[in-house]
Amino acid sequence: MGQVVITLVFWGILYQGETITYYSLKTHSFPLVLLLIDWHMNKIIIELRHIVPAAYAIVGYALFLVTYTLSTQDTIYEKVDLLTTGSWIMLIAIIVLGLTVHLILTAYSRFWFWLFYDNTKSIEISIFESNHWLVVID
Repeated sequence: MGQVVITLVFWGILYQGETITYYSLKTHSFPLVLLLIDWHMNKIIIELRHIVPAAYAIVGYALFLVTYTLSTQDTIYEKVDLLTTGSWIMLIAIIVLGLTVHLILTAYSRFWFWLFYDNTKSIEISIFESNHWLVVID
């Protein structure tokens, strides 16, 4: 989920129109493409309960960003310098965006599973839920 947020925020907000380099593509685009391919090929279902570790990662990165920026007086991203109210609002919006993306991908994952891998359709699939693990046998 984090890679979706990274890609959206970098290309939608932080990218300033400078020359696109291999490094910017490698760190802000390619991982999302590979993640989406992996997600669909392996029939990964995103559960609502996965929002807790996702929230830890998003909030943890935000805390790192705040700590680093305020303690070194250096910025990782120019638009999130934490000197203006707007940059604090952007930081909070990124956290909210991360959680919202998780909810959207959870719904999409459930819909994708229902559409292509549901028991009521002709594809044979067994789902066993034991404790916190979901095992899909195709």
